[in-house]
Amino acid sequence: DDLMEFLSSNIEYNCAPRALCADCLLSLDMISVELVNSISILEPFGTGNQLPKFVVPNVKIVSAKIVGNNHIAFTVLDEKGNSLRAISFRSLNTKLGDILLKEVCPVSLLGTLTISSWDSRSCVNFRLEDISSYPFL
Repeated sequence: DDLMEFLSSNIEYNCAPRALCADCLLSLDMISVELVNSISILEPFGTGNQLPKFVVPNVKIVSAKIVGNNHIAFTVLDEKGNSLRAISFRSLNTKLGDILLKEVCPVSLLGTLTISSWDSRSCVNFRLEDISSYPFL
């Protein structure tokens, strides 16, 4: 009975892949400042009009580092060499943070796109909400 209880509670939790629910699938070469600016015409975002979420499939995590008190900044690369800067807020000492800091690959990311501007230059950043180490189908 104890074995059955253990297996039924742990197998479902640890082995069942969770779905990444997104509005669109994007490859890194599709992501640009122009794309994010185009998405901004859908504003204002909030209840009833959620900020679009995107899946970026099959990328490699590189250069992961802790920033601030408990955030992780990192870069992802695809097989063509395209890159994207990303951040995961409040993820240090979580399963998500552990995956990022170990630089597991390939992974698929779920999150939103933002633009950051500095010194008269703009670039796209990805705000990570979830990650999957399962192959993207």
